[in-house]
Amino acid sequence: MIPDLPLCQPPGETIVVPAPEQSLAEETLGFVLEPFQPLREQFAAITGQGARLPSQRRYEARARSLAEGVAVPRALYAEILALAE
Repeated sequence: MIPDLPLCQPPGETIVVPAPEQSLAEETLGFVLEPFQPLREQFAAITGQGARLPSQRRYEARARSLAEGVAVPRALYAEILALAE
């Protein structure tokens, strides 16, 4: 323990869930994904009841922006074009 630091309560429970299928071949490394299946099922049950997971709104907004674009007021757009000249 470092004596200069104040004593703080430990943080709440943190669950870190990597998504190896985004960076590894899922078919080849299925054994990596297998231990996470119960956790994925639990998250699916939580979201199935209408609850949101942290960052879920951000990912939905990102997908919506990619699909539909982002609305930019005309004045701001004109200002951006002027700066680009």
